[in-house]
Amino acid sequence: MLDEYCNSLPEHAQIAMSMRLIEIALPLWEEYVKKHPDELANVNALITQGHRVHGGLAKIAESLPRSALHELQTMIAEKKDLNRSSSLKRYLATFMEPLTNPGWDDVLPLSVRLVFTAVWNLLTYVLYTQKNQEGETHIYIAVNQACDAILREKLLSQNDLESVIQEYKDYRGIAPVNSARETISQGDSQPFSSVRQMFPSMYSGEADAACPDCGSSDVQQEPVHIEFTRMHCNACGNDELCDVWQLDSWYR
Repeated sequence: MLDEYCNSLPEHAQIAMSMRLIEIALPLWEEYVKKHPDELANVNALITQGHRVHGGLAKIAESLPRSALHELQTMIAEKKDLNRSSSLKRYLATFMEPLTNPGWDDVLPLSVRLVFTAVWNLLTYVLYTQKNQEGETHIYIAVNQACDAILREKLLSQNDLESVIQEYKDYRGIAPVNSARETISQGDSQPFSSVRQMFPSMYSGEADAACPDCGSSDVQQEPVHIEFTRMHCNACGNDELCDVWQLDSWYR
């Protein structure tokens, strides 16, 4: 199975394979939004004030997925520290913005959405966390989504796709510097000395949440949609739909 194959590969091979597959699928996004600018406008309409992500851009550009992928490819090739890339973090925040809105499922054809979310999952893996709440790795999800889009739209035959995937069985490429997977597995000895300050909600089991407005710890939280959390303060009524960055303000 694809998930077992992915898990059998070293991290740098999984990342390289995901980038290759996403690159094959990218024209689905680019050609569609170029021909249907009104659909891209519908995506941007999802980014209301309540769905802005700290550090994200004000709107989704047609070039966003390819630009983000190219930036990641360049940083890996040049052996640059991924965690120090403000541009990658800005891309990730921008990808997250329309995904915080449940209306995301109602825009764009499925294959086009899969390309967008494949890039988001790839960036989430290398910058933030290895697994989602269901225990699946974000890198596997990125690979699976890219493969799904490729087969749905017949960009490659099943056999040709299998051939591409098998090329990474003995991959000897460049390992990325400081990925999220390395961060989690190495604990306090890992090179992300600021990860606890950057993403305190990752350590929410070690501290109680508190309202960033009034400081009360009388708060409730509920998972919503794709890895977002609704936080509610019973003391002052502060109610916020949080992405991973916004959630951190409740744990500082």
